[in-house]
Amino acid sequence: MIKIRGMYLLVKRVGRDLRNRYYTRIGKKNPEKLAKMLFKKYHGREMNLDCPVELGEKINWLKFRSNTEKWSELTDKYAVRKYVQDSGLGHTLNDLYGVYDRVEDIHFDTLPDSFVLKSTNGGDGKNVLIVKEKKRLDIPFVKKELERWFTTSFGLASAEPHYQRIKPRIIAEKYLKPQTAEDLSLVDYKFYCLNGKVYSVFLCCDRIGKETHYAFYDKAWNFLPGKILSEYEAEKVYPRPQSFDKMVEYSEILAKEFPIVRVDWYEIDGEPVFGEMTFTPAAGFLFRFTKEYLVEMGEQVVLPS
Repeated sequence: MIKIRGMYLLVKRVGRDLRNRYYTRIGKKNPEKLAKMLFKKYHGREMNLDCPVELGEKINWLKFRSNTEKWSELTDKYAVRKYVQDSGLGHTLNDLYGVYDRVEDIHFDTLPDSFVLKSTNGGDGKNVLIVKEKKRLDIPFVKKELERWFTTSFGLASAEPHYQRIKPRIIAEKYLKPQTAEDLSLVDYKFYCLNGKVYSVFLCCDRIGKETHYAFYDKAWNFLPGKILSEYEAEKVYPRPQSFDKMVEYSEILAKEFPIVRVDWYEIDGEPVFGEMTFTPAAGFLFRFTKEYLVEMGEQVVLPS
């Protein structure tokens, strides 16, 4: 039985690698073609870029029909810190231990017992290493993995070309712990900002491996059931964060010049800690959301002429 499962996982991984290579090849030549393929794969319908209506269509319209240079700057997990600082919100930044252009520049002996490593050009939770106890770390293995981060070109297989302009680096930040014993992981508050205003909050919680639970709340922290496909929706209702009003205010400061952006926060000891800015959530395909909610959100967005 174990041998059969091992073969199944191997075949699945090989299939995934082949598929990603195929997507990468298309993404290099024609990322818009790949975006249309992926949209149809996830939603079972054609993507309309000539007259976009739903949120995913409008995100992809902005990908290919607008200037996304600012996206690259603010998606960069290191460069965005200056934007946050210049916006008067430097006090919300997590502690930074170092930024590295090469793996050999990382001196693990100088890092604290717990920390997080992230690639500046990664997304969708990829290329993140959480270290809770440094003494348990297999440093030679970790260095090989970090080298892979530098050679992996994120964004090609997901039709997100703005990632290609981000300089690959690695940052080390403070490890943020879950705030209650009930939380299986750090709670992630993702503010969808449409035309510079918070429209709703996408909560991500209880991350275990590849499994995560999600929920939507409105700007007044009212639970919004039925906005997410049922297999992904969290069963419990979360309490309003103590710093929720600050998160709303700060998100709108950072989002004021963009038609669509998601601003992510954590809450530590009752205060907001900045996570990241994302211009293409779920690569712009948003396959966990219901079509009705994608249309509702898309209708709020005014695209540039």
